[in-house]
Amino acid sequence: MKQNHFLSQRTKASVTKEKSLSKVDPLFHLALLLGLIALLFMFIPKAQAADEGQFMVGALGGNVSLLGDIGEEGGNDLGYGGLLGYAVRDDILANVQYTRSEHKDLSHSEISAGADVLVGLIDPAYTYVSFGVTLVSNEIDFTLPSLIKEKVSSEAFGVYFGGGVDFEITKNLMLGLQGRYNYVFETEEEVNGLSQKIVESNITILARLTFFFGNEIQAW
Repeated sequence: MKQNHFLSQRTKASVTKEKSLSKVDPLFHLALLLGLIALLFMFIPKAQAADEGQFMVGALGGNVSLLGDIGEEGGNDLGYGGLLGYAVRDDILANVQYTRSEHKDLSHSEISAGADVLVGLIDPAYTYVSFGVTLVSNEIDFTLPSLIKEKVSSEAFGVYFGGGVDFEITKNLMLGLQGRYNYVFETEEEVNGLSQKIVESNITILARLTFFFGNEIQAW
């Protein structure tokens, strides 16, 4: 009988060792993303933003890519969620975001708090960089050798870095694309006597539709 991917993978120690050696260190992804953010600051002109004090509400949808051991099977899937924002300055939008996604044998959700910082304007596109903290929660269905299913869940804190672009649709409505690298301090749980990774880092690429209350958009 076919065993659950997550459990059977751990029982093959030599295969797991070879795969772990071939993986790219998550810190490499982080360094690459920070380099791209630095390029944005260097080459995109500064833009004037909207009035501080504006509120924003939005919807999200796109791809959630799980990394590491838990992402080796069914790592990419549809994610969706929402966000709330508040312009604390004319070029800084503080926000809280929630997303969730369903993968093979795994349910994933995360809630984050951080800021989008406006870095440039190429009318009608507004570019920004993002950073903040995140709480990631995963629930995995393991199939034990006895064919009994066991649900294991865990949470982990992390940080995120990213950026995106928004396009003005109407005076208060924007449509855009955001990308984030969520670097998570991974967690493990014991399943059937074996240590299993439950939460690891991930990458999200999501379309976002946002509505701003009050004055019409100058940048956001």
